[in-house]
Amino acid sequence: MLRDKTGNFEIKTVSIGELDLLYPDKERDAERGLIGYLRADFGHNGKEFWMTWFDRCGELKTQVFKDELDAVINHLREDGNILNSLTALTGYCRKHPDALLTVKYRTDTYGFKIDTEAHSYYIRGMLTQGDYYMVCCCYLRERLEQSLAAAQSKKED
Repeated sequence: MLRDKTGNFEIKTVSIGELDLLYPDKERDAERGLIGYLRADFGHNGKEFWMTWFDRCGELKTQVFKDELDAVINHLREDGNILNSLTALTGYCRKHPDALLTVKYRTDTYGFKIDTEAHSYYIRGMLTQGDYYMVCCCYLRERLEQSLAAAQSKKED
């Protein structure tokens, strides 16, 4: 697993060209290597953590992936980290205004990603009370990079 100098997973802001990777797309999920996605909220008090998993390419959901996803999410839920609470998510998003997305009908959505050696995790944070606060699309990194390179090659032709 790739971690920064402090032993943490490095959270990066999503670029404009990566926005659609924050959203599952049934027509392109297999091509991009979308293993599945997590949807989570912080409960009524903003301090709980309720999540639901949705499979997309189940054959890619290996034990190595499951272990890594657990490590990533558990790290992000630690004290002071982005998914520790609604307050933590809101604070992190506000400190990263460059991650603010104005897509679709929302103006309260932020995009981040974490890359490891084998996987890419695209995290969409939404700050509307009563909504799901986080969606994390989990990709097999090699397949995602191949798909992005193929798409770029088509654009250049």
